[in-house]
Amino acid sequence: MGTSGPLSRVHDERPLALLPLVSFDRDRVLAQIEQPLHGSRHADRIVGEVLAPAAMLRMATYTQSVYWAELALRWVESSSVSDAEWDELLSLLEQPWITRHVRSRALRQLKRCDAD
Repeated sequence: MGTSGPLSRVHDERPLALLPLVSFDRDRVLAQIEQPLHGSRHADRIVGEVLAPAAMLRMATYTQSVYWAELALRWVESSSVSDAEWDELLSLLEQPWITRHVRSRALRQLKRCDAD
């Protein structure tokens, strides 16, 4: 079934198993994860790429779920908007399934980036 040991591996491009982390405060999640990873050669990649707000927004968009999109937007709102987040916000806005509320929150983040 494609498992490695007792637990299945997290898919590198779409680590959907990590998506529930957006239901928690971003700073708290990062603090909990960074401590055991301190000194690991993978720490920067995990925190900087896999747990980046853009990655969470990409996964939420992939699921086509308003629930996950709203939670991922919380992570974007709690950080500065990078080019990666900008691209993911634009991608989210193109989705036909998003609600007006999600659309306005995404637009607000894009405007916040323009103001900075």
